[in-house]
Amino acid sequence: MKIGKKLLAKMPEIYRNDNITSTSAIDMLMKFGDVESAERISRSIKAK
Repeated sequence: MKIGKKLLAKMPEIYRNDNITSTSAIDMLMKFGDVESAERISRSIKAK
C-alpha cells in the first residue's frame, strides 16, 4: 500500500487525468480499504 501511495503522489498530472490510470488507482485504494483517497480521485476525474 505504501508503494502504491508513493507512486500516486509522484505521478505526473497528465497521467492523473487518464481514466484508465485513475480507475486502476481507485481499484487499488479500495482493495486496501482507503475509501477516502479513492473518493478523492473519483471526484477529481474530469467529466468528458
